[in-house]
Amino acid sequence: MKKACELDVNIFDIAEIYGTGTANAIMSKVLKKIGAEKEDLIITTILIYCRSGPNNSLLSRKRLLEELCSLKQLDLDYVDVVFYHRPDTHTPIDETYRALDWIIEECYAFYWAISEWTADQIDIAMDICEKENLHMPIADQCQYNALFREDFEKNLRHSYENYKKEGSTVWSLFTIEFLTAKYISGEFPEGSRFHPNNKELV
Repeated sequence: MKKACELDVNIFDIAEIYGTGTANAIMSKVLKKIGAEKEDLIITTILIYCRSGPNNSLLSRKRLLEELCSLKQLDLDYVDVVFYHRPDTHTPIDETYRALDWIIEECYAFYWAISEWTADQIDIAMDICEKENLHMPIADQCQYNALFREDFEKNLRHSYENYKKEGSTVWSLFTIEFLTAKYISGEFPEGSRFHPNNKELV
């Protein structure tokens, strides 16, 4: 991270599922150790369904607000962008969007974005937010690499054309490391994502 900052990389992405929160705490310590100024960085965090329980609906108002505890682990007053990974069919959509709007109005985050939503779901979100005068998502995050191109290049194309203010970021550029030839021997190296001892498969 220090080297990245020296090379003018200023976006750092984190997720609550990474080390079940441990990664948040580590990032906080590193940022302090290298003396990075928050104003010079863009910190994004991804909320994803990673626990069981009756109140763990992914995008309910209760969970969205409670999951802002990730800010405590990061020791930050706010993050720049909150990504919401996959839509939640068990929560009324207006509850979700109003909760997101409140989060931004209260300055827990500057913007919200989406990850792994279909083009139709993006259309619905944009339409509701526009009609209700709520903050709209500013970006979409989808898988994009040499093996998975259709979603980004075809399915979501009209979203990027229709909503000029919506940007994009992608994940799994190396198809969960398969394109690096790490697993070409058919074995899973020690410390790799798919090694039998790795209990945090994502």
